[in-house]
Amino acid sequence: MKLKSISLLALLFIFTSKIQAQAPILDSTVCITTGDLAQINVLNNALSIAPGNAGPAQTYDYSVLPSFNSSYQILGVDNLTSPFGTIYPTANATLSWSSFGTPNYHFLLSDTSYIYLGGGGSFGDYQYLDTYKQLKFPFTYNDAFTDTFIAVSNTGGYRAGSASVSGDGYGTLLVPGQTFNDVLRVKRVSDYYDTLNNNPRHSVETYYEYYKPGIPHYILLHGFYTITTGSSNPVSGSQLFFNSSALVTASKSNKSLGSSYFISQANEQSFLHTQSNVAFTTMLHIYNIQGQLIMQEPLTVSKEMSSKTLPTTALADGMYLVQFKNAAGNLVSLKWCKGE
Repeated sequence: MKLKSISLLALLFIFTSKIQAQAPILDSTVCITTGDLAQINVLNNALSIAPGNAGPAQTYDYSVLPSFNSSYQILGVDNLTSPFGTIYPTANATLSWSSFGTPNYHFLLSDTSYIYLGGGGSFGDYQYLDTYKQLKFPFTYNDAFTDTFIAVSNTGGYRAGSASVSGDGYGTLLVPGQTFNDVLRVKRVSDYYDTLNNNPRHSVETYYEYYKPGIPHYILLHGFYTITTGSSNPVSGSQLFFNSSALVTASKSNKSLGSSYFISQANEQSFLHTQSNVAFTTMLHIYNIQGQLIMQEPLTVSKEMSSKTLPTTALADGMYLVQFKNAAGNLVSLKWCKGE
């Protein structure tokens, strides 16, 4: 009888461990399609920031970051609006970047893969003769694949190499002002040559990309690279890209509480509307796109729909993050596009 009880406890422990160890599974919802927007903030030197460890149930702490060096937007657009659209008629996930050269990049997205076809901007473009599979679906912890690619440029350049992609960890991602649970870390190791005028440039890169199902684009990318041009000495560095428009979704917890939270704009003013079946008081926090806290004050939520005027005149037009905790203590995050 005693041995039987011990066996049952052992089985229960194994079963519970398997439930807790379940990793998120990526699907096509992590890719930008028409109408999706990602606000990317860039750190040019991220060597001093630790990328964390591989493995299950990790905490990746990027909650405190230095000032960003630059930023740009990535917008999902109709393929026909791209100047290269006719070159890639099968593209169904075309991205327009607001960065240098205002490039457009073209992808073929399906339920099983996310394939880069090519693109570029005023600086030139690359057309992939052997396309580059960025991701495959479904994709989860310990999944892996390798893909080779070949591309030619309209400026006479040639690119060839390979990338090995693996789900090397999962857990919690901490970024300025937010916490994302159930995030998969994708490790991408690339080795390729760019050749222009017979002058080869060899790039070896390791990128750690953090994705959460349902959020278009990565939340954060931390990359390390070594570049050797011709016979010159290698140059190494690290960059970090933070998608500050990625938001924690709290719709599930809000619905279970019978609550409603949203932001509206009228007559050049912005309003936070709240309603809950339980009255409570919490703290309201507002962050800018760099993740910096710019305002905090008490917020009272009642059983009736009520409105709070946001500090419209004190802030410049742009994107902000409005956060507070609901009655159950869960974080509510709302995107506020002031002036839009």
